[in-house]
Amino acid sequence: MGFNRQMALAEAVSSITERWGTAVLRQPQTYLNRDVPVISTGFSALDRALCIGGIPRGHITHLIGTPTSGMMTLAFKIVAQAHKVGDFAVFVDVGAAFDADYAKRCAVDLARMLIVRPPLEQRCNVLDIVNTLARSGGAGVIVVDASHHGISEIGNREALNRLTSQLSFSPCALLILTRGDTSTPSTTLIHQTALRLKLQRQRWLKRRQDIQGYRTKVEVLRNRFGAPTTINLTIGFSGVVAGDGV
Repeated sequence: MGFNRQMALAEAVSSITERWGTAVLRQPQTYLNRDVPVISTGFSALDRALCIGGIPRGHITHLIGTPTSGMMTLAFKIVAQAHKVGDFAVFVDVGAAFDADYAKRCAVDLARMLIVRPPLEQRCNVLDIVNTLARSGGAGVIVVDASHHGISEIGNREALNRLTSQLSFSPCALLILTRGDTSTPSTTLIHQTALRLKLQRQRWLKRRQDIQGYRTKVEVLRNRFGAPTTINLTIGFSGVVAGDGV
């Protein structure tokens, strides 16, 4: 009697689901993600590169970058896009470094944003604070600026797991910002993020002696909804902070 491949595969599937559960196996069409709710990044080229048109609601997006990399600009542009569709935003200012003037120049509506600035002794509870905010359902986007601190300083693995679970039932998109040169993200953060984007400034754009903007590289290190890729964005200064597709 010949070898029956379908029967052998069916037996393997049965063994896998019996040992690890049905969640480990999925049909490929579940990865099409055509109905994932998103917030535009404000950069049309980046929206296309992410395959779903922006950053996903109900998930964590991790931005990695150093000062002048474009990381904060991208975060503010996402907040501005959320404001355009009527969302309220929360900015968790862990390092007390929020720049209201720059946020406004990035088209952020400051009247529709709440700043949360945890005291030093409460920084280890930041993720629990964010969990409470996500559970409220009142914010369309939450930005956690941990770029001056390691991710381990704002919460532990259990808190991150609880937050990820809570987000899955929420219309909120969560952005976590960390520095690329000093912060080593935990394995848990890497696993829990739907998107990981690393930004690095490539060069300044000058006209004569005036700086008009800069060119930045965005590496999509992880994308649960598409393939990793790399694109370049142009961010220009002209009274307001403009960018591709804005």
